[in-house]
Amino acid sequence: MWVSNEEGRSEGYSTDRGHVMANGMDRRAVRSRRLIVSAFERLLVTRPFERITVSAIAQEADVDRKTFYQHFGSIDGLLAAITDGLAARVLDEVERAVPNSVEPDERERALAAFFAVLVQTISEGMERDRRYVERVPVDVLYRHLSHAFSRQIAERGLLDGIIPACEQEACLAYVLGGLFALLRCWMLEGCARTPDELARTAATLAEFGLHGMVDATLWGRGQKC
Repeated sequence: MWVSNEEGRSEGYSTDRGHVMANGMDRRAVRSRRLIVSAFERLLVTRPFERITVSAIAQEADVDRKTFYQHFGSIDGLLAAITDGLAARVLDEVERAVPNSVEPDERERALAAFFAVLVQTISEGMERDRRYVERVPVDVLYRHLSHAFSRQIAERGLLDGIIPACEQEACLAYVLGGLFALLRCWMLEGCARTPDELARTAATLAEFGLHGMVDATLWGRGQKC
C-alpha cells in the first residue's frame, strides 16, 4: 500500500510515479516529501496516531517544521497527499485494464473489470503494509481514501458510459465504504483468505451485492465456510 523500499521511498506515494514531479516540483522538494512520509510511517509503528505531532515527524525526518508546513500544512494534509498518491497508482492500473470507450452491451463487462482491478490492487497493497489500517483511526482513513478515490475516478471519467453520472457518487460511496471495511476486517482477523480469494469476494459484492453472493453459493462459485 504505502510500503517504503530500501531507499526510504514510499511505493505508491505520488512522487514515485511522477505525479508530483509532473507538477513542476524540484528534486529537493521531492526528497523532502519522501523523508517526511517515511518518517511518518516509522512513527506509526512506535506510537499511537493521536500522539504523532508535526514536531515529531519533522524531527524524525531531520527537517524543520517550516518545511513540513510548506509541503503538507498539517498531518491531515499529509494523509490526504499519501492517499491521493495511492489512488493515483491504483487507478493507473484500472485505466490500463478497463476500455476507454464502452458500448452499451459491454457495460456489465467493463464494470466487472473496473471493480476487479480496483479490489485486487488495493488488497495487494494493504497486505504489504498494515500500518495505516491498524494505526490510523478508521473514520480518518476512510475519509481520506474515499475522497481521493471518488475525486480521481470522477476526474478520469472511469465510470462514464458505465454508470449514469447522477448515480456515480452514491455508487462509489456504497462500493468504496464496503470495500475498505471488508479489507480492514480481513487484515485485522489475520488474512485467513488469500488476496485473490478476498478480491473475488469483494468484486462479487461490489458488482452484484448480497444477491450475487447467494447466486455464487448456489452455483458453486462461492467460498465454502
